[in-house]
Amino acid sequence: LEQPVCPPVGAVREANYVTVRHRLAPGSTLALFTDGLVERRGLPVTDGLLRLATLLGTPATDLDTLCDGVIEGLIGAEAPADDVALLVVRPSAHLGSQLRVDWPAEPTCLVELRRTLERWLTEAGANELERYDVVVACSEAATNAIEHAYGPGDARFEVECDVGPGRLVTIVVRDQGRWRSARGRDRGRGLQLVEGLMDQVEVLRSDSGTEVRMSRTLAGGAATCHVEIPLQEQVRV
Repeated sequence: LEQPVCPPVGAVREANYVTVRHRLAPGSTLALFTDGLVERRGLPVTDGLLRLATLLGTPATDLDTLCDGVIEGLIGAEAPADDVALLVVRPSAHLGSQLRVDWPAEPTCLVELRRTLERWLTEAGANELERYDVVVACSEAATNAIEHAYGPGDARFEVECDVGPGRLVTIVVRDQGRWRSARGRDRGRGLQLVEGLMDQVEVLRSDSGTEVRMSRTLAGGAATCHVEIPLQEQVRV
């Protein structure tokens, strides 16, 4: 991205920074890095930038391999004189028929999870009602993993999505903890909601964690919905 050079943030007391918006084309590569990656004592920084651009143009099957090649090509075995950080982003035009994402077990991740599922289901040909139902079901399963599977501390859960023959969508929400029992009369309704929204739901529990496997066959196109909920099964929101 060719832009006017500005001082590093915080380097000077007063500086003017220009905000520019770019649209990254699918398949393009954006590298964000600290100066320790490209600066070498006695050499122009432009030399390091040119080497970086060349390495980023090297074909790689995945971004991990690309990052490893950049670090190896610019740093190698020598100890860096400055801190080195590298972040590489490559937007994709399509998520594909299979999707696997790993999330921190925190409620704040649910917004991004829902957005990702909306995009994936749209690509799979789901209509508005199907997208809503599947996203709500997956969100409920993920909420259970976040609230009930772990105690205090860092933890993660995994979501796998697949659309197969016959437009069968299968989503698996997997954690490595053990679910605690529901607390109070108005808790523990999440699985009932999931079962009402999906065609098939299976909960597998083991010593290694809990797996919620749910599936639904997409009809696509316009859709209407008629749901009967017994009075005693209504959920308070």
